[in-house]
Amino acid sequence: MPQQLNETIRQQLAQARTLCDSEPEHAKTLAQQALTWLKDFPDAIRAKADTYYALGVADYRLDNFKTAETSLQQAHKHYEQLHDEISLADTQNAIGNVLMATARYAEAMRAFTQSLSHYEQTNSPKEKIATVLNNLGNLYYYLSDYPKAIEHHLRALQIREELGNKQSIAMSLNNLGVVYAEMEDYKSASEAFEQSLKLKQTFASPVALASTYINLGNAIRSLGKIEQGRVCYETAKSLYQQARKSAGVAIALHGLAKVHNQEGNHQKAKACLEESLQILEPLGMKREQALAMIALGKTHAKLQQGD
Repeated sequence: MPQQLNETIRQQLAQARTLCDSEPEHAKTLAQQALTWLKDFPDAIRAKADTYYALGVADYRLDNFKTAETSLQQAHKHYEQLHDEISLADTQNAIGNVLMATARYAEAMRAFTQSLSHYEQTNSPKEKIATVLNNLGNLYYYLSDYPKAIEHHLRALQIREELGNKQSIAMSLNNLGVVYAEMEDYKSASEAFEQSLKLKQTFASPVALASTYINLGNAIRSLGKIEQGRVCYETAKSLYQQARKSAGVAIALHGLAKVHNQEGNHQKAKACLEESLQILEPLGMKREQALAMIALGKTHAKLQQGD
């Protein structure tokens, strides 16, 4: 491989890995270009592994879950050849996120558990351990095991507070708020979301801000502050649209439907839910689809009753 091409690929990969979360479309383009060049170099296992990993994470951020899983499995295969335990743990964690997003919870649990085990055995950076604990907390939340969800999020928060990483602390506070809200402790939930949002205002991407606005909207709406809830959902929708995050737009629409239903405007709620489902269907987000369909059924019943 010519030295110039070597350097070009190296730079492409470094950029792709860096931009996976913040600029996934650009990262995906860079990774695809690098992968094309690497076809002529069968022995470049490390470069191929890193490229597939960057491509998989970028596709996950873009809600392309099927292609994300395929790329991450390729990365995993290459990292196994290299016996790179930390990169294997990174990849298992990323695969777990894809599996969780597509409601394959048993498989996600195995992936996250294996990732955590690899990190702990290799004395990996504490933030990596906190990240998997955070993801396990989210998974237990989806499984409705709220005590275990809180336990894992608190463990992640403790590590992150020790490290002083404001971005990670904000994430843990947000996730704790989600669990508190599900347990109908809306006061604790709103306090956690407000703390998270205060931290996020100084650094967060539109998507990260939008997620917290959604959660804060849910909590304060449940406390009877309907108009404040509407503002949160509208803000989240705008931020998700700005980031071209269609799944987030669908979730914000579901939140707005809740506001409309509380106000007795069931026709507007129906329109929001139908638009949400139209967005969710091709994404394969089964949990969100199911929740929207249940809400739509209840809204139809209210319309028929003339409520």
